[in-house]
Amino acid sequence: MVPKTIVAQVTVGSNPTPSATTARSGPGLRPGPIATLHSRLRRNQVVVASAIERGDLPADSDVELIAEVPPALIWHHALYGLPMDDDFLDRILNMFLPARP
Repeated sequence: MVPKTIVAQVTVGSNPTPSATTARSGPGLRPGPIATLHSRLRRNQVVVASAIERGDLPADSDVELIAEVPPALIWHHALYGLPMDDDFLDRILNMFLPARP
């Protein structure tokens, strides 16, 4: 199984922040929500690509999908008050982060 630290690295910082809830952007202002999401997605892609390079994930892993979908599922559960227990996280791990051979 893939270490849960990869999921933690991908999802850290996914909590709503003022910069993620404001539509303002420009010189001297915090980034708007789209810029914030793109920044987090790029960071997640780096984490996943690093996991592939270390051999923690198979070489043919879909970097974009793994970087985007697990945090989206966690956000969905957070927004709708759905449970986020260990079973839920294990299901995400098993679906998107397959075990090493």
